Amino acid sequence: MAGYQAKDLSLKSTIVGEDMDPHCARGTAGELAGMYDVSVKDGEAVPQVPQLAGDHFIRGLGAVLALWVQETSSSARPQKVARFHSSRAPPISIQDYIKRLRKFFQCSDECFVLALVYIDKVGKNNDAMMVCDVTVHRLLIIAVMLAAKFHDDKYYGNAYYAKVGGLCLREANLLEAVMLKALDWKLHVTAEQYQLYHSLVCAAV
Repeated sequence: MAGYQAKDLSLKSTIVGEDMDPHCARGTAGELAGMYDVSVKDGEAVPQVPQLAGDHFIRGLGAVLALWVQETSSSARPQKVARFHSSRAPPISIQDYIKRLRKFFQCSDECFVLALVYIDKVGKNNDAMMVCDVTVHRLLIIAVMLAAKFHDDKYYGNAYYAKVGGLCLREANLLEAVMLKALDWKLHVTAEQYQLYHSLVCAAV
């Protein structure tokens, strides 16, 4: 559970900036350094900073997830219905949902890269958590929520995140616990993993 802190703050029902707790810090400088490679140049260690995410990656993420959903829906492999499955596909497109999360979560764009890594990991380990039309929205909101708590210095409480994403608090808490267990509480993403997923998405658009 290193580096992860889950706090359920008392929040107002409105989606406003003052709901953020400025004292919720992700971790130490040492933990932050874990996101960087270090190379040696002229006898000195030089950190290799992964490429920052931005508008291009966010657009690409929506396209990649939409394509992922299409491929899954056309697959003949049966899917086990579980926690992340909704009764029907939400009316909002995944691209618009990403825009909404980005606007109101106010997290760093890099959290969306981490979220994609988490989604891919849990899907590979558990067929019930594969990306499809009735899981993608829930997988995304919970993955971004975990990434924001782990990576960013400031983040909101679950009540706020649930309201933004169209979930009740109880459901958000439950899905958070399920995803954490599926990830074995390992939220750290190496620089190599980060760069790989970032590059694949950007190359897709």
